[in-house]
Amino acid sequence: MTTLLEYTRTEFPNHTVEIWRPDGSTESVLPGEQDAIRPSPTLQGEMPKRALDASENPRSTWRPERTRRHAHLRPEQNRTSSMALEAHTAVAHVVGREATLAVLERMHNAGWKRSAATFVNPIEPTIISHGQENSESAADLPDRRIVLTGALGALIGGAGAAALGWLVADHVSTTIVTGVFGAVLGAVIGAMLGGLGRFAGEQAWSQPHAPGRTIGVVFVFASDEEGLVEAVRELEATEPHLIRIVNAHGAWRAPMS
Repeated sequence: MTTLLEYTRTEFPNHTVEIWRPDGSTESVLPGEQDAIRPSPTLQGEMPKRALDASENPRSTWRPERTRRHAHLRPEQNRTSSMALEAHTAVAHVVGREATLAVLERMHNAGWKRSAATFVNPIEPTIISHGQENSESAADLPDRRIVLTGALGALIGGAGAAALGWLVADHVSTTIVTGVFGAVLGAVIGAMLGGLGRFAGEQAWSQPHAPGRTIGVVFVFASDEEGLVEAVRELEATEPHLIRIVNAHGAWRAPMS
């Protein structure tokens, strides 16, 4: 069985995983650390196996237990980090803390009480690359690094090619053409060295490119395939970055459109 924390760490290596507590407190688990000593509980309750009609809509009878924003998502038992994935789990990756809590709240209000969330924070992006960055991901790659290395590459390549063109042809037009070509080539090489190639990494397509921003992972547990389809449809309405269907061992597949 794969826990929520294990899934989050697998999808977002070299990130700080943050266990959210509905009372507003949080607890961070650094890369390489064991499970949190005091992880947050998760949400409990029954899930609908079919669409709810107006008389069964939980919005008509459910009332928040606290007045604070999102505080009504108060857990009952179990712990988020140690809770295991189930055979029918819908997972959504969402950019931004408030957006993640809004998705969780929407699912809770729609009757999906058995849902949970974890948060991940990328390493603080810096101009100069450091060894802890994930080479298969662009989540912690600042755009300014690519721009800077691309500009430096264009400057060096353009100057070198222009000088070579002047020495070979001794003509202004040839110098300009070779200089422009060298600048373009140098910009591409510089940007690749600066990290542009990481967008083709194994995890780059699934991880949102949002350096410095918190990414939320929302888990919704269904009891069967029918309920799973309904959960995916509800998640799709929130337009998250990514939706997956995950089993108890962490293996995933894309939902059928």
